[in-house]
Amino acid sequence: ALGLSQNPIYTNYTLYGWALDAEGLDMWNFLEDVVASDITLFAIWRFNYTEIDAFNYFEDPIILDQSVINNYEIEQIMGHHVVFLGDNLDDDYPNIGKLEAVGMLYSLTDLNPKYYSENTIKVEQTGIYDTIESWIYVMYDINTLPLLENTTYHVVYFARFESSIVYSETASFETINVVPTGTVVGAEYLLSGGYYKKDNGSASTRPYMMFEILNGFEATHENTPYNSYQFVYKSGFNSLITRDISTGEKYLHVYHVEFAKPFVNTNYIFKTSDASSMKLSYEFTFAQLEFITYNISEAGVLLSHDHPFLQIGYPGVTKVTGIINPAQTEFQMSQDYLYPSGHETVYARGYVVIDGIVHYSTKIDVFSYYANGQTYISAGSLVVNHIETTTYSGHDVYKGAGVEFNVYQKLESSYDMKTYTNTTHFGTAGAYFIYQEGYSTVEEIFVTDQYPVITGVVGGGTYPGGVVIENDMFDPYWYYAKDGGDFIYLPTSIKLVEPGFYDVYVQGANGMQSISFTITE
Repeated sequence: ALGLSQNPIYTNYTLYGWALDAEGLDMWNFLEDVVASDITLFAIWRFNYTEIDAFNYFEDPIILDQSVINNYEIEQIMGHHVVFLGDNLDDDYPNIGKLEAVGMLYSLTDLNPKYYSENTIKVEQTGIYDTIESWIYVMYDINTLPLLENTTYHVVYFARFESSIVYSETASFETINVVPTGTVVGAEYLLSGGYYKKDNGSASTRPYMMFEILNGFEATHENTPYNSYQFVYKSGFNSLITRDISTGEKYLHVYHVEFAKPFVNTNYIFKTSDASSMKLSYEFTFAQLEFITYNISEAGVLLSHDHPFLQIGYPGVTKVTGIINPAQTEFQMSQDYLYPSGHETVYARGYVVIDGIVHYSTKIDVFSYYANGQTYISAGSLVVNHIETTTYSGHDVYKGAGVEFNVYQKLESSYDMKTYTNTTHFGTAGAYFIYQEGYSTVEEIFVTDQYPVITGVVGGGTYPGGVVIENDMFDPYWYYAKDGGDFIYLPTSIKLVEPGFYDVYVQGANGMQSISFTITE
């Protein structure tokens, strides 16, 4: 290998060191690194900026928790909201030029991290500024990389111009204790590191999370004071910090929540028709529209002249997609529906697909043939009574003493009709409909034998260092007990890490069932 006879010279730059790459990500240490074959080293230069210690140009920063979960591990990240005051800076430094970047330098060990070293981390934003003239201040939000818990860091903020850097004075910030995933300190109804899926909203209530703060603790949620059972509406990553009042110790819990959208109804508003066909229009009825954004992927109408059992893909049902108006308030069928040759009654039901979930209208609209006008006219609507249950619970229907009623069970390409008197029980998996001519209600009953499936563990398994378990559904009802202790409710997905013997309980075909496993260090 050929050694270095002398350091090169680059005007206005200082040689920072040598690296195996042009960006300086893999620095070479001449005292420790060994050359085993031919290598190429790149000179890493740093521009000789003029340093300006103008502390009065920075306001005190606001430091907020911005922690996340990455691969089921909590990363404590601190967000810094910084205000750089640019007013009159060009008067004090007339040749300062364009502002090229803003950011911060922070270090665990360097008390003055502006003197950049291998122990200092730089985070900056570039390419978004112009000249200093005429603006009063620049606000920027910038996050650290993942930090060590319960540690003090030293930080300076900077604004870099073409040939100068303006530094703030050195400040400090502290991190706190990170609560291990699958556990909680000072609260209930939350597990740190959990992924939650909530579908507890309605037309009048937004979906929410809430927690109980235990006696002897106080808390902040997303950097705002939190009291027990306050509703939380923010989706995505959230942090709950509990504080032991007696010791002052703080504990960081990070979780992720996905909220289902409230039910969206579709209502028939008008039709266009001629002697052979008709085209229907529907409007959307959104809940909590001032708070929630609805992502509509499809809307349309289901029609049949055989029966009012209108679900996508069911026998005898025609699906016609809709054309949604730009304001996403209503839609019209994209093509005409031809009248049946026998002039049978036509049933229609609107639907909309949001985030992959189909929302069916709560009414089925009825259209009858009007012979004098040789067209179809509205003949009212049927109210849909929708029921979902499992084979474990089943569903009972009682119509009254001596009352006969017909039940239609969906088969692959048809329906099987049976007549019952007084009552019947639905305990076998399938789709069932109850409808009598002349009545104003359609009952649709869906019985499933599909139960939550726990993934990630097997009964009797042993998992060194922890294990991720998942029950992929909204509002799952399952919980665990560790070493025979208290029951703790589980989110949709989480990594359990504390060593011990676990019993996890989940709804099965014969009631609550359990699976047991062990976590070792």
